[in-house]
Amino acid sequence: MTEIGKGSRRVCLRLPDASLCVKRYRDDREVGETVRKEIERCKFDRRRNTCAQEYDYIRSLETRLPPEVFAVFPETMELKEDPVYGWYLVESLVLNGDGSVPERFSRTCRAANAETRRYLLAAFRDLAHAFEVAAVRFYDPQNVLVQWESKPFEGDFRLRIVDFEPASRAFLPIDLVGPVFRRMKLRRRVRRYLWQHVSAKYNPLPWRERAKWDALVKEEGAKIGLTDCRAFLENKLVNDIFYKGMFMGVPCIVKCSSRAPDSILNEARINERLHEADPAMFPKVLAHFETPDAKAAFVVTQWMSGPSFGASLLRQGGISPRQTDSFATDMVRIATALRDVGIVHRDINQDNLLLGTDGHLKLIDFQFAVDRNRYRESEFMRRNWKYLYVVFAFSRPLGGAVWNDMRALKLLAQMLPQTAAAKNAVSMLESEESVARFAIPVPFLIRIKLHIYRASLVIQRFFRPVSTKQNVISKRIDLVNLLLANKGGRKCETSQKGGDEQRHGNAEGVLT
Repeated sequence: MTEIGKGSRRVCLRLPDASLCVKRYRDDREVGETVRKEIERCKFDRRRNTCAQEYDYIRSLETRLPPEVFAVFPETMELKEDPVYGWYLVESLVLNGDGSVPERFSRTCRAANAETRRYLLAAFRDLAHAFEVAAVRFYDPQNVLVQWESKPFEGDFRLRIVDFEPASRAFLPIDLVGPVFRRMKLRRRVRRYLWQHVSAKYNPLPWRERAKWDALVKEEGAKIGLTDCRAFLENKLVNDIFYKGMFMGVPCIVKCSSRAPDSILNEARINERLHEADPAMFPKVLAHFETPDAKAAFVVTQWMSGPSFGASLLRQGGISPRQTDSFATDMVRIATALRDVGIVHRDINQDNLLLGTDGHLKLIDFQFAVDRNRYRESEFMRRNWKYLYVVFAFSRPLGGAVWNDMRALKLLAQMLPQTAAAKNAVSMLESEESVARFAIPVPFLIRIKLHIYRASLVIQRFFRPVSTKQNVISKRIDLVNLLLANKGGRKCETSQKGGDEQRHGNAEGVLT
């Protein structure tokens, strides 16, 4: 037999002329004295043998895990006993489509491009969530492998687990007390693994909330035509979770929120109006749903494969003159539609312009967009006034509580290679700047709160030693000072003032 893998206690050997492998305790001299004694004690003990424990535990998971999750384990698994090596496992061999051995998740993720890495991380988080729901004793995330349909990084992939030790080796195995401790330990191990080996943060929704969203999208989504939904992003500032799926045969994205459900419906309404004005520049809204108590909502929109405008600029070789002209034309068309419909997007940036399959840039994310003639903030913004006025409504060149979509588009157009079409787009967008300015009111009560907030920041800075945190506090104080000094933001307006100074702004003004 050929050795294909080795751990601290066990070795995996490939059977000749068969798509099977044998997993048993090691018997080589490289094993340490402590591990050797443990192997001698446990290899014939059915209860304490690691192979027997793995077999029993995985068999118990078959009824607790959904079939698509249980498929991460080998299809074939048999427990047998040998008079020399003790209890051992015979499993189906897990190989890539080209016959190569799958790599660990961390190595595959580090070698993948940005898009593949995003899908890999989404699949890993889904697996961790499923294990957390079932309170699985899986504490070795480094044992997750990536199996490719053909050769590595080609075709579809599956996450696989071929080495699973369910026994707790802690001095005080508190995780055996109850499922809540197993879930805490699993989440902690996954978070540490992703940060140390993949440089990715792991901050998922609490498992009960995620389970509720999974059930809601599956049950209510099926009634309106949603199928095959899989989460790919969760626990953002405003939105709970995002899914990618199919809506009546059309690839779609499902954006869900219980933190600002009214903003989800706002996005659906405004996006529909803009799509009617210019279908090529804005994704199509396919459906939306709100719970009877209005505490949760989701919107289904056409999937934009990308890349984003920023990613297009960073691609090797840049963008061609033909694509440059197309992007410039698209920006002008987006600006025209926003102006004609009377919508202020308020968050136009490189990531919110995505390339569609038709080759056109499309503007997305209208949760906090407003109607210029009927201004109204969402409940989330009204509750979180610090975020609204100090973060979302801040742009140094424009002042506080002011947005200008035309200026944001102009700054993006200036990033393009300056062909004739790009220059014309910059000129057109610049001519619209003065009338596109949109300021929101800063009520008297909010101004009092801002003064109090500034005083609290000054006190924090005084007691904070010189560090990065102190610099952040100082910057936040400057933002509040700028906002309080901006007298023009006292009432909601579309002003023609300040057009000249806006024309001399720089890229710092793009809202993020």
